[in-house]
Amino acid sequence: MAKVRNNLLLRGLSGMLGKQLVFRQVGDDTILSMAPAKSTKPRSPRQLAQEEQFGEATRYAQSRAADPLMVARFAALPRKPHTSVHTMLIADFRCPPTVAALDLSHYTGRPGEPLYITALDNYGVQSVHVRLTAPDGRVVEEGPAQPGSAPSLWCYLTTATVATRTGLRVSATATDYPGHTGSREALL
Repeated sequence: MAKVRNNLLLRGLSGMLGKQLVFRQVGDDTILSMAPAKSTKPRSPRQLAQEEQFGEATRYAQSRAADPLMVARFAALPRKPHTSVHTMLIADFRCPPTVAALDLSHYTGRPGEPLYITALDNYGVQSVHVRLTAPDGRVVEEGPAQPGSAPSLWCYLTTATVATRTGLRVSATATDYPGHTGSREALL
């Protein structure tokens, strides 16, 4: 790969030349590279799955690029040079959120106590849902967590009284903007 700068003949040039060289524009730079060779091997099931997932990500990015609020949100985020909003939308689609930690240290079973959730995503978590389940499978309480002081920190305030915490299951599910989820569960 070669970068061409300040060359009047090649500035703005894009496309293939003689099935050997490829010119493309990245920001203000013209990038010159060898043309890719076509493979004669059939694609593996894993390659086909990746291709399908990338196609879904591209369709998602194209649909979201029509939403001015979404474009403005992504355009305001810090990014590497020459990274377009379209590329960021594809990356967001391909990377689901994770719940990295559940902090239950302040929870004693009374209403109004905080449960802290650390939820991560490459371009932000849209929401976090918390559920407390009794050992017999009955849902004690559930609801949305609120964003905390840091972008990855969320807080849920309990509403129910729990006589015994033993066997209580606490789960948190984070949802990102494409709608993918990631969750974590803790047993008290």
